Amino acid sequence: MSERPPRLAPPPEVVLLDEIASRLADLYDLIRETIPRGEIYYRTVEVRGSVLLDFITDRPYSPLYSLDIFNKGPEDVYIMINEKVPRIRLEADVGRSYNMGRKSIRCIVLESENATVEVSGVY
Repeated sequence: MSERPPRLAPPPEVVLLDEIASRLADLYDLIRETIPRGEIYYRTVEVRGSVLLDFITDRPYSPLYSLDIFNKGPEDVYIMINEKVPRIRLEADVGRSYNMGRKSIRCIVLESENATVEVSGVY
């Protein structure tokens, strides 16, 4: 039966390089979260009741950095960003913009009796 040689610890340089690589990967992930790709999402939605636009499970499959919503009417529409209350009222023929400073808009809920809403954003 052959005996295994004793296991040696890696040199300190290898441990240091591994730590640097790990921190660079964390920094890269942070940068990807805060800087948008610059691609535009656009959709016109007919709202009758409640409509959920989920940007993670549906197109564009990425959180939005900024969001522009224009209510073409005829009724008012209520907006919830990331399903958080309070709802924001948006009158007919009025638009509103949201810039979160990072890719954090995962979904929006639109509620109205009868409205056409244009939604665009950067991801």
